[in-house]
Amino acid sequence: MCIRDSLSTMLLSMLAAINISSSLKEVSKWLEFLVLVLLGAQYIRTRRQVWTIIVLVCVAGITQAMYGYFQAFFNLGPEAFIRDTSLRVYGTFGQPNPFAGYINLPLSIALALMLLGSNWRTRLLAGLSAIFLAGAEYLTQSRGGEIAIAVAALFIVIVGLPLLRKPIALLALAGLGAVEVFFAGWIPENVLTPLFKYLGLTQISFVNPGSADFSTAERLAHWIAGVHMFLNHPLIGVGIGNYPDAYPAYFITIFVNSLGHAHNYYINIAAETGSIGLTAYLLFLMAIFVTGGSAFQAISRRCMQVKAQRSTEIPQVQTPIGTRNKLLFLLKPLSRVADLKGTNEIKNILKNDRALAIGLLAALISVCVHNLVDDLYVHSLTN
Repeated sequence: MCIRDSLSTMLLSMLAAINISSSLKEVSKWLEFLVLVLLGAQYIRTRRQVWTIIVLVCVAGITQAMYGYFQAFFNLGPEAFIRDTSLRVYGTFGQPNPFAGYINLPLSIALALMLLGSNWRTRLLAGLSAIFLAGAEYLTQSRGGEIAIAVAALFIVIVGLPLLRKPIALLALAGLGAVEVFFAGWIPENVLTPLFKYLGLTQISFVNPGSADFSTAERLAHWIAGVHMFLNHPLIGVGIGNYPDAYPAYFITIFVNSLGHAHNYYINIAAETGSIGLTAYLLFLMAIFVTGGSAFQAISRRCMQVKAQRSTEIPQVQTPIGTRNKLLFLLKPLSRVADLKGTNEIKNILKNDRALAIGLLAALISVCVHNLVDDLYVHSLTN
């Protein structure tokens, strides 16, 4: 229903479109997603099918990471992708940022299985995959990708490891205290200058940007242009997919060439489809997270039930053991061992499923966070 509403708002925004072909191209991406959802709901029925898809997704991510390592080793890329004498890898996506967003999807799943898996084999394979994928993520030098995977990892730890919630809460309070101290002027600015420089937040100029702050200034210019589009067309926007077509009328200073999108999907969808489209998109995201959260809670409840059932099924040895109980143990020893083994297998299966549910939610979170500074739907990689 939410997908249908989102598509409806996109079609409505086409009434204001400058270029209908650009709109149709964008709508086709979401139609692809709709087809995948319908096919998935129709044909993906068993646990084995789900895990098969997950394995294929992780293998695909690893092959892309291998290609990234190949690019880094042989310096295969344009000069524009060189930062601090090292090449930013870009896989088959043509750009480092969407490549980082793609790597974050299997990386989030691998991190969850590594930390929360039920047995050493699962954790070992997931750990090796996570190391391999994290290396490629680092080589992209994508600040948006790194922030996104950091938030996803924090989510995995908070949800999957309840014992660490209190220490994390204390660290968060300490961090807020440090921010307050900084704004109070008690921490010299030069202490945090290296961090601000890495994030591209120092000496930003829209007129004469340097190499260090050019990408940040360019993003901000596109954000401002997108906000102005939304303010001028608050209801249905400038037309889905028409941000680059409308950009020439909204550019600021020297940034006359459009990057194809606003480098912030929330601003982009607001500019292209207005407040109606933005609301529909946010409801779409909410529906995804509610559905995922419900699945996670159902698995967690089942884990608790199996754990409680196992505790009640373990025979309690009493002293003295009567002759009747001794005879029962002698007559049915294997059946009791089989029952306990079956319960353990179910518990391990559910534990892996719980880890996978957390990993999938973390992958969705990485997309939402990364979309604050980019548009990961450009390449349809999130399908």
